[in-house]
Amino acid sequence: MEESIIRHIEEKDIRELIILGKQLHEHGEYGWLPYSTEKVNQLFRKCLKFDMLTCIVAEKNSKVIGFMIVAIQDYFFNYKKMCSDLGLFISEEHRKDIKTPIKILKFAESWAKERDVQEMFFGNTVNVKNSKVKAFYERLGFDTVGNIFKKRVN
Repeated sequence: MEESIIRHIEEKDIRELIILGKQLHEHGEYGWLPYSTEKVNQLFRKCLKFDMLTCIVAEKNSKVIGFMIVAIQDYFFNYKKMCSDLGLFISEEHRKDIKTPIKILKFAESWAKERDVQEMFFGNTVNVKNSKVKAFYERLGFDTVGNIFKKRVN
């Protein structure tokens, strides 16, 4: 079985990433909201331009099979930096390969370290068993801190 290649986004990936983004949207907690291909296209294009935002792509057999968008920002109380995700998604047919998301997260960590990030904060809003996701992140050295609370108001 061929190993996945992990790299930064390239312009040629955007069409496939938009399709995967739609799948993420459908499986996620926000599936009730409309999906804007234009908005997602703009976000992926920003990942090509800005140093503090990137899309990490997983590719296998010249096909994009997953991605993670990560962004760096200052803590609100000082100028130190933290890294958070806007989404991590692996196509359904490649989810059994646990190496791919591990490689993506390690790539993200390396990218963040190069930018003097203090901590990484990643969340889960996809309809996947939280206990599995929690165990996955903890195996990679993450601690569980806090919760996410959501309330629809419109």
